[in-house]
This record gives sequence, C-alpha cells and structure tokens, in this order.
Amino acid sequence: MSLKSPKDIELKELIYHYPFNPYRRYLLLKKEQKKQALYLKIMSFLEKEGEVLKVSHQGKKGLAIVRKLSWDSNFFNVPMGAIEAIFSEKNEESLISAIFDKALSWFKERGIKHITFKVDTTDTKAILTSQKKSFYLVDTLCTYLYAKNYTEAKPIKQFFELRPFQPKDLEAILKIVEYAFKEHRNRFMNDPYLSKTGMLELYKA
Repeated sequence: MSLKSPKDIELKELIYHYPFNPYRRYLLLKKEQKKQALYLKIMSFLEKEGEVLKVSHQGKKGLAIVRKLSWDSNFFNVPMGAIEAIFSEKNEESLISAIFDKALSWFKERGIKHITFKVDTTDTKAILTSQKKSFYLVDTLCTYLYAKNYTEAKPIKQFFELRPFQPKDLEAILKIVEYAFKEHRNRFMNDPYLSKTGMLELYKA
C-alpha cells in the first residue's frame, strides 16, 4: 500500500510511536524492525476488509483499525467484526473513549453485533475503557520467544518423522482434532453470546 496519501502517513506516525507494540519484546529485532512489523500487520488488516477510522478529540488525534469478519460471521451465523487496533496521540482515557465510540458507531451502521478487541495487558487505560464500553474477557494469549543465541536447547527425543501433509492424513488429523478440542475451553466456548453447537467443527474447518 502506498504511503503517499496523508491518511497513510498519519497512520504510520501513530503506529511508529505506539508504546504497546506487541513486537517490542522481540529481542532479536532492531527498534525500526519492530515498528515496521506492526505497520505491515496493520496494512494486512486493511487489505482484508479493514478500514481506518480517524478521530480528533480536544486537539488530539487517534485512529481505529476496524474490519468485518466475513468467515466468522458465516460460521457462527452472527454478524461479527473486530477492532484490530487503536492508536492514540496521547494515552488519555477520554481520547481512547472517543476512538472506541467511533469504532462502535461504524459497526452499528453495518449491523455488526459481535465485536472482538485484543489489548495488551499493560495498556490499562484501553482495558478500563473497553470494559466501560461493555467488552468482557473471554481469553488470554501468551507469546513464547525462543532465541537460539540466548536459550540453551536441551536435546529432545524424536518420536516421529515430520513430513508434508498428504491427503491420506486427513481422517487421522480430524480424529486428533476431535480428541484434543472436545473439552477445550476456547474464547468461543467462553463467550455467552455464541452457540456451542458444532463448536468442534470450527477446528475441523
């Protein structure tokens, strides 16, 4: 995507100064690479039904990255969307609240009733604001970073041979999926507004 338009330049500036960049703890990446990684991730969202919503509040700028989740909507038969990210010029609750309001209005205009938002655990103001907007916790994510230059790798006994997938493997894989996830409490199972019928089919898909 070109960076020539003012909107793209403004977006890049806010992303590059975002204090909660999820790549900030990747030790092997240089500072500029961490910023670029997040920017490219946001660009990928915009290529998949995503939009940039611009907000101005008390002289401060903010942006929300929103998109409709077509596959999820079709699977659960519920109009679903996601706030993929919010970026604020200042980490102020009133500005963050205005960004949320803009995003929620965008979803309401399109009849999207189920909205997800992933937030960094250190971004307390975004967490508090999202709770005030009636968001509720259904899942947590942890990232494990293995750096070969910093971590001693212990030898692991080889139990199987890794090879590319073959069509004949499908039946066995589906059985493994059914066994592994039949009691799994994922974010969809924890969501009181989603039907639990056919939840295993989500992983089989």
